[in-house]
Amino acid sequence: MKRISTTVFKNKKLPKRFLFIAFTTLAVVALLLGQIRLPINAESTASLQAEINQLQQSISENQARADELSAQADTLRNKIAQIQSEINTTQNQIDVTDLKIRKLNIEIQETEEELEFQKGVLAESIRVLYKRGNVTTIELLASSDSYSDFISQQEYLSRMKSAIEESAAKVEELKEQLEDEKKEQVVLLEELEGQRQILDNQRAEQQSLLSATEGQEAKYQSIVDKLKKQQREAENALIAALGSGSYKTAPIGPVDSGDIIGNVGNTGLSSGPHLHLEYRIGGARYNPTPYINHQPVNPVIVTQGYGNPDPIYYGGYHPGIDYAPGNGAAYAIDSGYLYRGCSDNMLNTSGNDYGYVAIVDHGNGHTSIYAHLAGGPSACDYNTFPW
Repeated sequence: MKRISTTVFKNKKLPKRFLFIAFTTLAVVALLLGQIRLPINAESTASLQAEINQLQQSISENQARADELSAQADTLRNKIAQIQSEINTTQNQIDVTDLKIRKLNIEIQETEEELEFQKGVLAESIRVLYKRGNVTTIELLASSDSYSDFISQQEYLSRMKSAIEESAAKVEELKEQLEDEKKEQVVLLEELEGQRQILDNQRAEQQSLLSATEGQEAKYQSIVDKLKKQQREAENALIAALGSGSYKTAPIGPVDSGDIIGNVGNTGLSSGPHLHLEYRIGGARYNPTPYINHQPVNPVIVTQGYGNPDPIYYGGYHPGIDYAPGNGAAYAIDSGYLYRGCSDNMLNTSGNDYGYVAIVDHGNGHTSIYAHLAGGPSACDYNTFPW
């Protein structure tokens, strides 16, 4: 049997063990490829995270202070201090969101640069593999000192191909991660705008309170007493209206979960633009959260939760959930039949306390109420808040 030459193939000299070394080196590079991280702006992201942690601590402290003041005697001084604590909390939340966006921008930059780096290494690995991939099995066998070497080179060739495939998958994963981070940035920006609007409303409320009372406790108490009476009358009227079904005098039609049922506004007894959502079963008040199949606003920013203690409300606590205006639309939290109209007509209130209101009857005594909507008839498209 004629011995196969080990020195010349395709008019090129092929040194022994060359392929073994080349494949081994490239395999190690490819296997390490997915673990390479570029430490760009590492100090900046750490610094931003430290600022975020500090602001979140301030948020907790301001919120605790606001809750403490809310539970104390209802005086002008306490009310102003409570509003200021809420303003501080909101401003801190804005700052946190802004820092998160800045941190996200740095991380996106790092991801993009790492993506380009990995693409370059991957392209080079594929180029070298393509050049060496033209070597036939006979050539590979001939370049080996032994059959054992041949098996080792074949094994490294297989590992090399697997490593490149794994690296390609990691590149695609990085692309998807980058897109997710960009979407998150958009959501954060929307949330930031909503929080700025809340802050403006809180500042306006504080200024209106000071202007209406001229800093006098007696005037403030007079306004508070009037407001408490209105709130309790409105709560009683709502319970009675839901029990009697009087709201059914203004039918609109069936709606599905997530359908737009109106626009967020500032009508009725409202201290600023927001959506007030309540949930009733047989006229009794319940936390709306378990019954929400679709969020009532987008994006979701809660400005006052259900059960927040406040003597101004019937029962001494907030009977629903307040939301920032979001994109301006109000959505049905579940399917049912929609009724919409002025608070006085639908709920038997005497001062248009719920303003322009929507009610969705979900059946079996379950109803959701959406108060202070905008865009109603002139008879209820106005604000009745005393300051």
